[in-house]
Amino acid sequence: MNRSQLKADARSAIADVQPKAWRVTLLLLLLTNGVSSLLSFVSPDILNVSLSGGPSASLGSLAAVGLFISLLMSLFGFVLSFGYSAWSLDCWRRRECGYASLIEGFSMVGGVLLMNLLVLMYTFFWVLALMSFVSIFTVISPMLAIIIGLPASILGAFLISARYILVPFALVDNPDAGAFAAVRRGVSIARPNLMDLVKLSLSFFGWLLTSMLISYFVSLFAATILYGASPTMSATYAMNALPSLIGMLATIPLMLWLTPYMQVTFAGAYHQLAVGSSELPPL
Repeated sequence: MNRSQLKADARSAIADVQPKAWRVTLLLLLLTNGVSSLLSFVSPDILNVSLSGGPSASLGSLAAVGLFISLLMSLFGFVLSFGYSAWSLDCWRRRECGYASLIEGFSMVGGVLLMNLLVLMYTFFWVLALMSFVSIFTVISPMLAIIIGLPASILGAFLISARYILVPFALVDNPDAGAFAAVRRGVSIARPNLMDLVKLSLSFFGWLLTSMLISYFVSLFAATILYGASPTMSATYAMNALPSLIGMLATIPLMLWLTPYMQVTFAGAYHQLAVGSSELPPL
């Protein structure tokens, strides 16, 4: 896999797509992160009133509503993210794609949710196995845990992520085959190329780190301005809803460029690696 050429081709595809990639990405962010951020401003008092007509609603009911909303937003996000994968693959292949691509997952919502459930379940089992392996070094010696266990954990996490990173594109390519076949197909393509996919992921690490730092320091600054707190207290206040929202908004220009860049690059990786790969190995 030629990472430089792959990323250059992704930038070229993004430059040619209509409507512009940043507009499709902005719609995705508004429907996912935007809605979640707005919901975070719903105060307990408002929820109490809406639930029971007064301030006497039980904390259990409030927690149940919060859990339901979180679950609903997660499912909604899974389906929209799948639609964004479909848009990315069409963008790479220079096919017609647009805002409607984001809702493609709603026509097969059961398959999309099952695919995500399978990926989460298998990822959990792999992480559990990795933690069991690392714990051996912790029991033997704390020094070994640092020297061997920590690097093994980091590398293992990247390898586990790479193992399933192409699965959504496999489901986009063959939705009629179902979620199980898509997971097996995605794994069959990724498994011989895990290190290449890890390196591809790491090539974006600098930009992701930059986004995180922008969000953190803007949130910190916003907390200082809003609450007039000392730097130490501002770090705590920065985690509040409003400073966090301001920090997130500060990263939008970067993410409108980086998100499609990353996603179309991985769509291109799938497209290139899928050629000649037809076996369906164990999950």
